[in-house]
Amino acid sequence: MNQAPISEDALTVEAVHKSFRLGGEDISVLRGVSLRVGVSEFVAIQGSSGAGKSTLLHVLGLLDRPDTGSMKFFGREVAKASDASRSEIRATDLAFVFQFYFLLPEFSALENVVMAALIARGRGRSPKNRSEATERATVLLERVGLGARMRHRPHQLSGGERQRVAIARALVNRPRLLLCDEPTGNLDSKTASGIHALLAEVNQEYSQTLIVVTHEESMAKVAPRRLRMVDGQLWEAGEEPGS
Repeated sequence: MNQAPISEDALTVEAVHKSFRLGGEDISVLRGVSLRVGVSEFVAIQGSSGAGKSTLLHVLGLLDRPDTGSMKFFGREVAKASDASRSEIRATDLAFVFQFYFLLPEFSALENVVMAALIARGRGRSPKNRSEATERATVLLERVGLGARMRHRPHQLSGGERQRVAIARALVNRPRLLLCDEPTGNLDSKTASGIHALLAEVNQEYSQTLIVVTHEESMAKVAPRRLRMVDGQLWEAGEEPGS
């Protein structure tokens, strides 16, 4: 499947600020972040440790609220939406891939993916029943190269295989936006390279809108668009201060 043209914004973020209280003082982490991400776009966000990358991803994923600013998800204002509305969007339209896989150890790769679909309970674009969930999970695990390993439990899989399970799990409900936080930070360079390629293929084949936060240059190079987080502000690569 060819990548669909970018015809609308998946995310529109305007002047977002976020701070945390630490040791009796406010620590400003996001300082007026603005960002537009088109539908089917693949964006990598780089930055040093403490620059605010993960905080930004948590705000974009509706896990944290910004202190001030506007954020629209496919045209819908979500920064000030109710907790119930934000939870519903997370359940139906967002998916996450983290550095650590968070697979349930007592279940097989296939069961881990199916369970994510069953939790969604047919909401949004998720499978309507267990049969559809199993079929979709099987197709995805085959697509990520685990057709022969889907009955294995996490401890029987390598780190790269576990991350492929995590990616299949994230895709099973067909999210409108996939957010990845250092998805290859726990892998060796050769294994990481395979995950980089897989994420690029997912973006192309499924027209999947994808934002990856990473400190790895090799991961960022895979993305057609690269941004850099510097002192709580977001810049297009090459336009940041000092470049």
